[in-house]
Amino acid sequence: MHRGWGWVAADAGILAAAAAVKAVAIAQLGGHPLLQPAGGLDSEWYVALAARVAGGDWALASAFESAAFPVSPLYVYVLAAVLGPSGGSLMAARVVQAGLGVLAVALVMRSARDWFGEAAGLIAGVLVAAAGVITFHEIVLLQSALDPVLMAALALLLGRAIRGDRWTAWAGTGVLAALFALNRPNALLVAAGIVTALAVRLLLTRRRSQALALAAFTGALVIALAPAALRNLAVTGRLTLVSSHGGLNFYIGNRAGADGTYEAPPGITPSIAGQTHDARGVAEAALGRPLADPEVSGYFTGLGLAWIRDHPADAAALFARKLWLVAHRTELPLNYSYAYYERDEPTVLRWLPIGAWCLVPIGIAGLAARPRGGASRAAYLAWASLVPLYAISVAVFFVAGRYRLPILVPLAITGAGGLTAVAGALRDRRWLDAVIPLASGGVAAVLTLWPLALDDGRLEERVAMASALATAGRTAEAVARAGAIAREHPEPGTVHYRVGLALQAHGDLLAAEAEVRRALQIDPRQPEAHATLGQLLARTGRIGEARHHMLRAASGGASAAAATRWILDDAIGGPETSSAVFAVAEVARTAAVDPGNLRDLGQHLLEARRGDLAEPFYLALDARHPGRADVVEALGVALLERGRAARAARTLERAVSLDGTRPSAHLHLAIAYVQIDRPAEALVEARRALELRPDYPQARGVIEALRRGGP
Repeated sequence: MHRGWGWVAADAGILAAAAAVKAVAIAQLGGHPLLQPAGGLDSEWYVALAARVAGGDWALASAFESAAFPVSPLYVYVLAAVLGPSGGSLMAARVVQAGLGVLAVALVMRSARDWFGEAAGLIAGVLVAAAGVITFHEIVLLQSALDPVLMAALALLLGRAIRGDRWTAWAGTGVLAALFALNRPNALLVAAGIVTALAVRLLLTRRRSQALALAAFTGALVIALAPAALRNLAVTGRLTLVSSHGGLNFYIGNRAGADGTYEAPPGITPSIAGQTHDARGVAEAALGRPLADPEVSGYFTGLGLAWIRDHPADAAALFARKLWLVAHRTELPLNYSYAYYERDEPTVLRWLPIGAWCLVPIGIAGLAARPRGGASRAAYLAWASLVPLYAISVAVFFVAGRYRLPILVPLAITGAGGLTAVAGALRDRRWLDAVIPLASGGVAAVLTLWPLALDDGRLEERVAMASALATAGRTAEAVARAGAIAREHPEPGTVHYRVGLALQAHGDLLAAEAEVRRALQIDPRQPEAHATLGQLLARTGRIGEARHHMLRAASGGASAAAATRWILDDAIGGPETSSAVFAVAEVARTAAVDPGNLRDLGQHLLEARRGDLAEPFYLALDARHPGRADVVEALGVALLERGRAARAARTLERAVSLDGTRPSAHLHLAIAYVQIDRPAEALVEARRALELRPDYPQARGVIEALRRGGP
């Protein structure tokens, strides 16, 4: 059907405007310090892996020895295809991503036009082009940059497959569904939903064309997923369809205390590297054996399923909340806070207001609209099932703004259809056709706009920006921002402390000290701030004051091990014996370090031949942890070092009585007996040490010396 030049020109205008807006956004935010691939964020991993691929490591075998992909692989390879020819240019990557974003706008217009006509196509294009959150994600170096174009292409092909029912269209849809899943693994549930619908349709009708549709979609899906699955199989020996982190993500979203958003479980560092390493450690420690990637994922999946089974009512309520979060206006942060870049930074994003707050209500309203062009309502609803299918695929795990992003694309299409359908119904006085979409949209608007007091990450991003300014040497600006942020932040002391850390890293020690002192004035119970202030004071020669803050840090928990080591090293090298004795005794008495580490730190004193410091250290440690044979033995060794042989002998006798299986305790007791002229008893203890450890040369040496009548 021939389109008028006016419609073509309008399409071109929308696409040109979208391209211009994205170009401005890249110019304004492409160099933003917080949007660079650094600091352990996911973007750093994607860029690093893409660089490896561009360098020839196509299977990423060297990056993940015997490991499945820990991240969604498609974006890695797309990014590599840009970084290779461009010499590693991140700007080139952002430009390509923006270009794909313009393509997504074109695909959305085409899809809306297929269902609802020319006007709906234009409206859908405007909605997507004016969605700042979509433009933002095309700037960041994350797999979410590909989600809009992949969802738009899938929506277009699925619609044409449903209406035309040709096997070729279904095959193309299968390929797009696989690509989408390779970029967003939870979309496998969308693909599974399509397969299920096609299978049910075949069972009900038993028509050959529908058997071909099912076979074409499923076959194309499997073939397109095969490269990643085969790579994982070749590297690990186990089948993993896409990536290995699905089980952990499932557990994050389905466990006691979960609220539907991201929060790292105990023992898991909140980063890709941390999750890859820590998840394996936690699972292997729990099961007591080495695990392959699918087993690690299965362990966490099992934990989540067990919680659901044991708490079905809580699990149902949590799932309902997660569906609500998928539809809510808040862009929940993960790595980046969109709210910060939209509201705090003076960029074009301020003028791109479209987001979930309006796309969800009008999109839901559009689900009740009637398609045009001869398409049946059943066919339209089958296509529109993309919306609930994708919402469920997110809610099964946990909700973040960038995970929710793809659903905005089909909602823009249905929303455009709903707007044109309601306008037509009102014009033709078909009141029921207008009331039903408006009512459903109204209910959705209430849920979307309902105040849930969710954290959009804006304050956190402000603190990160103040720290970035400090790192860049813009001290006055960083300090001013810290003061302003602290007035709003629930933990103002933390704000000043983090900026102080950044100033310390930059080398501005005086400004760093001032910020850390402000932090401690607000909240003196910040052990990490005491440790940092201690470091700053020590670097400027104020050792006495530094020691005071290090003691506070050592007893408080955070940085306790490092602060304790500093105190001991300071005591070993310091001239003030009395204050050093007090410091090491206080460390042993109050330090928030486990006994094993404290014992090792005491050994550090003994190795430095400072029995005068080791004795009060182990006396305090013995009082704190009575009955530990290793501590009592070390105290005896410290007494030997100080020449207090008689007292050492009594102490070592107690150590042997606590645990007679320690050969070193018997040996040290033998040495103490030698020094107080009890050779017969010394020989007995040395022989006992040798019995417990036949390869003990020190014990053998003591025995030989005693037999010769030597000391």
